[in-house]
Amino acid sequence: MRVSTFQIRVPESHNRANSDKSIIESVKTEGVLEPIVVTNNGDGTFTLVAGHRRLASAIHFGIDMVPIHTIPPEQAEKARALENLDRKPLHPLDEAVEIRTLQSQGYDNNVISAMLGMPLSKVVRRAKLNNLSPKDRKAFQDGKMDAAAAEEFSIMELDVQDEIFGKVGGHYDPSPKQIRNFYLDKQGVSPAKCTDEFQKMDSQCTGCPYNVASDNTLFDGCDGTCKDVSCWCKKLEDLAKKENARIFVDSYKKDDRIEKQLKKNGVTPAKKSYYEMWPKKEGDHTVKMMDCWGNVRWAVPDEPKKKVNTEVEKQR
Repeated sequence: MRVSTFQIRVPESHNRANSDKSIIESVKTEGVLEPIVVTNNGDGTFTLVAGHRRLASAIHFGIDMVPIHTIPPEQAEKARALENLDRKPLHPLDEAVEIRTLQSQGYDNNVISAMLGMPLSKVVRRAKLNNLSPKDRKAFQDGKMDAAAAEEFSIMELDVQDEIFGKVGGHYDPSPKQIRNFYLDKQGVSPAKCTDEFQKMDSQCTGCPYNVASDNTLFDGCDGTCKDVSCWCKKLEDLAKKENARIFVDSYKKDDRIEKQLKKNGVTPAKKSYYEMWPKKEGDHTVKMMDCWGNVRWAVPDEPKKKVNTEVEKQR
């Protein structure tokens, strides 16, 4: 179907004259070949949905009749989202909003990837940008970080985003690797480091959504870090009970999430330095200990504190 360009109404929100003045030169000689997508207003006019440049080019070259493809109003939002991603490069945050729009309409990431001609991993990463905290979003918009850095922040909980943003420094462009290392270090535990015995108990971690390695679109090449510390501690307690060992945490590590979770579970871990441990040295004066990865160590028990009689001390 062909209609006059005068019958097509352009919504104010769709008028991009100031942001996109490019004209399709081929329209001058070949006319508009691909139909302009519109909705029917029912009064002999149509509302533009997609094809702004084609319509603008036709008007520019004095072409009156153009082909149109009419769609139901409920499909207009999806069509606009697709055209938005096909225009001049958008800011990644705008791409994220458009992808989220398609997701809200029931399209899964594989379909969106095919529709947009965008790799699946990029669709996933872009969609995650909708999770950025206000502070990180502003830094990204202001050019203080690039898209790769913003994507690393976007997988974190909001309070963690702001904490790590403060650590890497909000005044300069942090590298994705630097952000990732801060985040993985904060999680505290890595499935790849745990003992064989722990791995037997932990076989389901491979596909667990709380294991960062289960999503290689976000952590490509990562050997895995556990984000569910409560689950990890429960397994650690079970293994320590089986081995008849006491759990210890590294005394040199501050803000230890394992220690906090164990105490929350009613378990008070020992605070030990690895320098005090022996890998295999069981003896009469050693106690069996276990670190947060299930490794058994041996340590000299803490000396009981002697009560001091202050009155006697004063008389000496």
